[in-house]
Amino acid sequence: FIDTKNFPLSELECPTASEMAKVLENSYRAANIAFIREWGQFAQDAGVDLYDIIEAIRVRSTHNNIMWPGFGVGGYCLSKDSLLADWSAKNHFKNKCGLKSSVNSVKINDRMPEDTVSLIKNKIGNMKGRTITLLGISYLNDVADTRFSPSYIFSKTCMKEGAKMIFHDPLVEFWQEMELKICNNISDLKDHKHDIVVFAVRHKDYLELPVTSMLSYFPDSVLFVDAFNILNKDKIKKLKEYGKEIIGIGKGDLNTLQKGF
Repeated sequence: FIDTKNFPLSELECPTASEMAKVLENSYRAANIAFIREWGQFAQDAGVDLYDIIEAIRVRSTHNNIMWPGFGVGGYCLSKDSLLADWSAKNHFKNKCGLKSSVNSVKINDRMPEDTVSLIKNKIGNMKGRTITLLGISYLNDVADTRFSPSYIFSKTCMKEGAKMIFHDPLVEFWQEMELKICNNISDLKDHKHDIVVFAVRHKDYLELPVTSMLSYFPDSVLFVDAFNILNKDKIKKLKEYGKEIIGIGKGDLNTLQKGF
């Protein structure tokens, strides 16, 4: 059943038009994310918080859907719809040009998890022997879906660099792609050593996690990485007061991109 009063439907002239609407919408979102990725890197170099800038821009109704920089793009739609549309344009409808910009956006988004890897390496140097705790396995906040999750690329890259990984997600019990049982109770992490803690997914549990709990669960961690604007300014300030280092995607205002330990 669909509540068409609150969620009105549009009827197009044929199934091809309806299907194009779906893949165009997802391709637009993917392109929006790819566009903002380089601005996140620019903000880091310029020493400003891109999230604050975007919120100021979103006041304008014509720009209120501009995306945030973040940890990466996953899921079943945004990771493949542009490729599907490009294949269809070339092979089914004989369009010689294809959808180059849309396909390039997917390629850019596929590399987004590497931005967090680079951010960490710029801070600590060699990852070998470091224990990295990743908070968030699913590809989207408050769901348990891990299909094409950017956490997979990030974790594989870190392990290839010699890091040891610890995983937590409040909703994902078993990570099928990695064939791993995942810790769901964050308090259980107190039993482990943590060098680096990465906030990757905007789960409600992480957004509402108090600083006191962070200090309790990760007492020996000296570096917290905010990969998706999960730590607000007040929490960052308090963590710094306790001697913690914080870096983040698009958060150049933290001014902690130099190697520090």
